[in-house]
Amino acid sequence: MARKQTKMFKKIFFVALVLLFAGFFAGCERKDRATSGLLAPGETFELEIWTADYAGFFASLGSEFVSAARSPGLSTRVVKFQSDSELQSALVDAMAEGAGPDVIFTDGGWVSQNPKKITPLDSDPSFSPEKFRSSFVRSSHGLLRDGKIFAIPLGVETLAMFFNEDHLVDRLAVRNEPGATWNDFESDILQLSRPNKSFERFSASGAAIGRTDNLTHAPEILENLWLQMRVELFSKDATEAIFASTSGVSSSGKTMNFAEEALRFFTNFADPRHKNFAWSRFLADPDSEDREFETFARGKVSQVFGTPSDLDRIKKIVKNLQSAGDRAVSEKNIRVAFFPQVDDPNSSASRRLVAKIRVLAVPKSTSNRIIAWKFLKFAARPDNLRAFFAESRLPGALLELIPEQEADSELQVFVRQAKFASPRNLPAGLSQSDFLAGIADTIQKINDGETSVERALKNLETKFTQKIRRHREIQDVIHPKIPEK
Repeated sequence: MARKQTKMFKKIFFVALVLLFAGFFAGCERKDRATSGLLAPGETFELEIWTADYAGFFASLGSEFVSAARSPGLSTRVVKFQSDSELQSALVDAMAEGAGPDVIFTDGGWVSQNPKKITPLDSDPSFSPEKFRSSFVRSSHGLLRDGKIFAIPLGVETLAMFFNEDHLVDRLAVRNEPGATWNDFESDILQLSRPNKSFERFSASGAAIGRTDNLTHAPEILENLWLQMRVELFSKDATEAIFASTSGVSSSGKTMNFAEEALRFFTNFADPRHKNFAWSRFLADPDSEDREFETFARGKVSQVFGTPSDLDRIKKIVKNLQSAGDRAVSEKNIRVAFFPQVDDPNSSASRRLVAKIRVLAVPKSTSNRIIAWKFLKFAARPDNLRAFFAESRLPGALLELIPEQEADSELQVFVRQAKFASPRNLPAGLSQSDFLAGIADTIQKINDGETSVERALKNLETKFTQKIRRHREIQDVIHPKIPEK
């Protein structure tokens, strides 16, 4: 009897083991099917990927995708552009001729503005909008529309502050790092700046801010100020700009136009008549690609604003200066701080910051939407997103990777900012480039004394509204509304 029970136990155990391994390999097979068997025998397809950045990474990712797909006829081709705007323009032209790529790597704001040019992922239980929303940072949620996913976010770009630690340790009375608020920033500049009678007006500047001709991110700095001061840029129906015509009430009960206040605050740092004067047109060469970053690398300005790629650029400038025997800051003194806030982060609900999302999307021009979206989902795997972070140094949008990316001490601030930043939302008809160029032009006119803050802002509002309305007029001609019967 005992022998029979032992034999029966062994038989049951063997069957269970077989079923266990069968289930395991079935799971592996289901996983492999996500990328394998994409083409029928003898069929060929070249997946064309357009990008302005990280072409080498996408070439390698394409090779890995082809290898995982196990489809002999599948290949990938990467087309490199000089800039993202050039890519977007080329895409529109190509689509007008019935051609174009299968995948693009571009600005998520452009994708959100041009949903009719994009093929979304529709009805995929393995990658639902609900799963997307719970898996990625909130700045990427604008890629969801009408219950569909329009793009996959790979990286999040925000502005932070780079500072020379030696300067702050030596010159600030009570801190060794930048303060959390703009009030702190204003106070710090008075202690950090070293005015003199040279053309530059300073032997050392407290911060690179206030102008636009010799600064890299002036429009974005002002845009962040507007966001923090809760300026309503556009009407709720997205038909007009309203920032110069809308007033609000400050915490002290004063009625004011916050867009004007922010613009005046920003440009005062470049106004010699103002006590906050810290940045002149001679402190950085407007014709140089390095502009304020070279000034910072030479130790002549204590604080500059930049992105993760700008940090790498500063380090390269430092090395070049040192190789040439020129004076340069020590790399160990280059530190990163959070972007300043209007409200003290220790007492307010949250920080506010604008994010630029870098995404992969499938344009309408693709001839195989299934393979194109298989590639996007392949790119969204954690290991591939880790590889993108290592290559681009851009914080990722996948929430589960944030803790490990925070371990990078240089990029820790950018990674944390990626989690709470908000996307730039512009009405259809106003491109990202036109938006930033319009702000830059407005700042320049004030720097040059051509106009007042009030008039400059009103002119910008009118310019933006005209662009939005003209776009709507064109759309009404192309897509006339059919009258209801």
